[in-house]
Amino acid sequence: MCKVSVIMPSLNVGLYIGESIASVLCQTIKDIEIICVDAGSTDGTLEILESYVAEDKRIRLIHSDRKSYGYQMNLGISEAAGEYIGILETDDYIEPYMYETLYDMAVSQEADISKADFDLFTETETGERIFVPYSLARLNRVEYEKLYSCEDYIDERIKPECYIWNAIYRRGFLHENSVRFNETPGASFQDFSFRYMTAFFAKRIVAVKRVCYHYRRDNSEASTYHPKTVEYNLRESKYTLAQFRDRQVTDKRLYRALANEIAEFAFWPYMELLKWGEPAASTAAAYESYRSLFVELIDMGYAAKEGMNPDLWKDVRLLSEGTDVYLGYARVTAEIEREDVLRYLDYVEDKDSVVIFGAGIRGNAIYALLRNNGEDNIKAFCDNDTAKVGTMRYGTEVIAPDEAVEKYRKALYIISSPSMYEQARSQLYARGIPDKQIAAYPLSVHPLFCTNRMVIRNR
Repeated sequence: MCKVSVIMPSLNVGLYIGESIASVLCQTIKDIEIICVDAGSTDGTLEILESYVAEDKRIRLIHSDRKSYGYQMNLGISEAAGEYIGILETDDYIEPYMYETLYDMAVSQEADISKADFDLFTETETGERIFVPYSLARLNRVEYEKLYSCEDYIDERIKPECYIWNAIYRRGFLHENSVRFNETPGASFQDFSFRYMTAFFAKRIVAVKRVCYHYRRDNSEASTYHPKTVEYNLRESKYTLAQFRDRQVTDKRLYRALANEIAEFAFWPYMELLKWGEPAASTAAAYESYRSLFVELIDMGYAAKEGMNPDLWKDVRLLSEGTDVYLGYARVTAEIEREDVLRYLDYVEDKDSVVIFGAGIRGNAIYALLRNNGEDNIKAFCDNDTAKVGTMRYGTEVIAPDEAVEKYRKALYIISSPSMYEQARSQLYARGIPDKQIAAYPLSVHPLFCTNRMVIRNR
């Protein structure tokens, strides 16, 4: 038995597979196996994998006779011999220390699941990589190195993030709970059931405060951007509910927690697609089926105003009133939000120079959004934190406000944080920067929003 089995499902990822598999081969933990499961690639991916197999005996190549991400993953799990199992999407890459860090934490805590922070990245036309960190503490209320259980997810003390690859899973835990992927065709959202079966069945879960995984957001073939996103999420939601029922789960709290997650994925991916893409013709029929599902969940007491995010409950109620009611509301809302984003980007683009006031997480996210949308007028970050002054962010200098004003007197100053707006504005105004050159940042800083490639295609 090795320490970690790394499963790498692939299909026509020739542009990325070399970097992806190389990042596994250089892991500081050497007692690993790498299980590559290819579903009939025709773009050179298979040949690249075969060349690596010939060079390193830790790699095994499995040929999948079905183009199904879920089927590929299940093949990998059935073949894995490691104490723990990791998952690497083959257009992403990882840090050399990832599996050693996660494994050591998992063993020390006897954990079923060991997770890590990660970042989302895009690559510009000039080859610049822009990274936006995803913090489990900030976005999922996790305390690092603290032991959690499924009860914490069910009672919503912490929130499951929608990713499965920034973790390792004890192989025995997966087998004991018969956790497997849905084997539907294609590669769209089949991690849904795996995500929630692991979160809601695990007894010991721990997280480390270290960025270990790099998640690519500029692959236009990714399922995130698929026009059938609603249909695919519906399919996975029904499958997950069926899995829980087949296991004779009776805990109403678990069903309520799952209903919340189903609601989240029923609506926000569609809203993003509606803003920037073209939903499939099957979307209306999928929402009609979702409507029936939510009516059932409401009748059973699993979906209710109490315990659900107010915005999500509003969407559920609108849909339960009628599919056309929700679709009409969603269309208008998406148009308004789309116009707000494009108006802001045009406003920034019109400026000769831009300085981002604040070089922390929010400032980094704002930089990513602007650069991902072709803005090349960002001259500097400025910050009052002397520890940050003199450092670089994405090749852009961080300077003190006094120096920024001296160098970029005509710049637009974007204040990254609402909480520091008045203080920053006062500083700039006292140094001669007029109000018309000072602006609060008005949009989201969520990593998914700031790395959304669909925005770019619409500018």
